[in-house]
Amino acid sequence: MMAKQDYYLYEPGEVNGQILMNTQVFSSIAYLASQEVDGIIVDSPKSVNCILNEDSVSYNIDIDVKYGFNINKSTTELQTKVVQTISDLTGIKVASININVNKVKF
Repeated sequence: MMAKQDYYLYEPGEVNGQILMNTQVFSSIAYLASQEVDGIIVDSPKSVNCILNEDSVSYNIDIDVKYGFNINKSTTELQTKVVQTISDLTGIKVASININVNKVKF
């Protein structure tokens, strides 16, 4: 597997042809996974930035945290959820997830 511009290229399997996955697919998956974590608010898929590496993906995610939720626990849960979901749906390794907590929402 290798990165090719804004697409992730899967190595050819037994069938001829390429499989290319746009970075927006990775961002959308991470965004949808974030919606399943209590206390975390990700305003839109544009708040999720995906960076393609040679054989993995990395993320920068801008979030807000709802008042009353433990920030450390919620952000760790978000990282775990994104890694698990990306792995389950794409089979690609997540190298890192950087989370930027912008504010606490009441």
